[in-house]
Amino acid sequence: MMKMRTWVALVGWTSFGAAALLVGALAVARELGFDFIAPTVPSTAAAPNEQGLIVYDAGADVFRGRGALDWQSLTAGAAEVPVGTILPFAGPIANIPAGYRLCDGSVVDANAGYLALVTAIEDSWGDAGDVDPATVNLPDLRGLFLRGSDNGRGADPNANARISHPDYPGSNSGDQVGSYQVDEFRRHGHPWRQVVTDDVVSDGNGGAIMTDQNGSHTTRNPFTGTTLGNNPNQSIGGAGEDETRPSNVSVNYIIKV
Repeated sequence: MMKMRTWVALVGWTSFGAAALLVGALAVARELGFDFIAPTVPSTAAAPNEQGLIVYDAGADVFRGRGALDWQSLTAGAAEVPVGTILPFAGPIANIPAGYRLCDGSVVDANAGYLALVTAIEDSWGDAGDVDPATVNLPDLRGLFLRGSDNGRGADPNANARISHPDYPGSNSGDQVGSYQVDEFRRHGHPWRQVVTDDVVSDGNGGAIMTDQNGSHTTRNPFTGTTLGNNPNQSIGGAGEDETRPSNVSVNYIIKV
């Protein structure tokens, strides 16, 4: 059992959706001397779904109150962040605060304390194999950048071609939240040049057509970054790493549950 000094005598057994009101009343409760012992449960899935019930959720290390539809956190400040909000977290995974989960694609169950989250995000990020309509996947944002949904604006010219993430069947595709785009270059070209000489001479630059005065020519294939079918001594841009990326720093993306 965990002790929580709260305003029980004044608030009564009503819906505790307005968690901020309850938390703000703690100072008054201390003055009045009310003590309330909240039953400890491993998760809200183990608690009766009785409106007005307050429990200590040991798994998440927070107090929760059962409102008309779902369990609400009674932790100070928790009501200020809507369920389903994604935030960048600057600490390691072990230090993720209570009431949040790492965006790692894990399965969550509406019947195991995540009803509000499942209601908010639906199966936008995956349907957890569609074995149970109450289970969905969290977003998996490891190693990825975020992009605002286009929503018909036209800033994402390929919005309608966005795909369902191959690792998370049932996730959204097209111009919808949760859809996925692979890395890509913008369409562009590399002009070739023609050089007229007295003899057929290759300058080794690649991507050029060398032509003599009589119209004879030889084609030099450009080097594309691999040695297959190319001369490794020629290059028009074979340097680089394994992806195209801007300068960046690493964070852990977390989601409010």
